[in-house]
Amino acid sequence: MRGFTWMLLPFALLCAGADASKGPAPLVAFVSPRTSNAMLRPPTENQFDRREPIISARHAVERLSLHRRHDGTAEMCELDAFVHVQVDSLSKDSFADLDAATPFSLKKRAMLAPQQMVFEAMEQKSTSFADELKNAVHELCGTEKKIFNIPIPNLKSHETQLISKLSEIDSEYPEYIVLVTGSNEHAMTKRQAGPALHYTPKSKFLERNQLFSPATVLALGVVAFLLFCTIIAVAMISSTESPDRLAAPSRGTSYDKKRN
Repeated sequence: MRGFTWMLLPFALLCAGADASKGPAPLVAFVSPRTSNAMLRPPTENQFDRREPIISARHAVERLSLHRRHDGTAEMCELDAFVHVQVDSLSKDSFADLDAATPFSLKKRAMLAPQQMVFEAMEQKSTSFADELKNAVHELCGTEKKIFNIPIPNLKSHETQLISKLSEIDSEYPEYIVLVTGSNEHAMTKRQAGPALHYTPKSKFLERNQLFSPATVLALGVVAFLLFCTIIAVAMISSTESPDRLAAPSRGTSYDKKRN
């Protein structure tokens, strides 16, 4: 049985599984709207090989680099960038839960893409897809090729942020491929232990730095009060004379008394 199944992506995205599967997760690949590259076209008959129903991350990356130009260069190297979306909870019904009618719809973007490809199940136990993709791109296309890694907990709750990020990439990298996979267990554990690595929209300078938060205002008030008290104290001290100087007789008066 072949390790990947060719199917119509709209059918694959609309069909939902009864339960979220654990372990191997699907791989959904589609190109950007302005991409003319045909690297996701079906392989020829002599390019097929027999693989297990669940493919490895390495085999998935090999499929991406399958088609070559006459000079032997992988066709995927003609792309401007690679966008790898790593979803912590990805299953067969993840895309089915998305609404294709919303303005920020990942399902609609994938279904209307010039080319799509779906792997039913891919495991990342031995090596992660992110590492395999990075190694293959750098080896075949050079280290200057841009790779975006976007980790998110799930598609449905972070769909708007993901589409916003893809829109930003559109303006700078017109031709790219989006690869939606499950997260590698090691990478997911590392992200959970550290700070969250997800895309956040740009905010205003004051909102981003919180210059006028309640704590900041309170601290400024205390500093201003202490500064005011210090100024008053210095002014009072400078306006009064020392008691010793007030009680001491003048030297001129003592000298006159001695002469008399």
